[in-house]
Amino acid sequence: MGTFGKVSIPTPSGFVPGGGVESFSATTKIEAYEVSASGVRTLVESKTFPNAALEFGANNMCGAITPEERI
Repeated sequence: MGTFGKVSIPTPSGFVPGGGVESFSATTKIEAYEVSASGVRTLVESKTFPNAALEFGANNMCGAITPEERI
């Protein structure tokens, strides 16, 4: 499972234990652009955030845990 740990996820019928996985080892890069009327994009600002949270739930867990590990 690497840096991912199990988390409960909300559903219409209540929270499901182990329905998702989360890691605090992600790095997030955010970029802001200005777009001209002609569609030309110009980078205005870029920020990188280390130790960001990354969470996947339900069928989007990308094999981080097996179905047997979900509960």
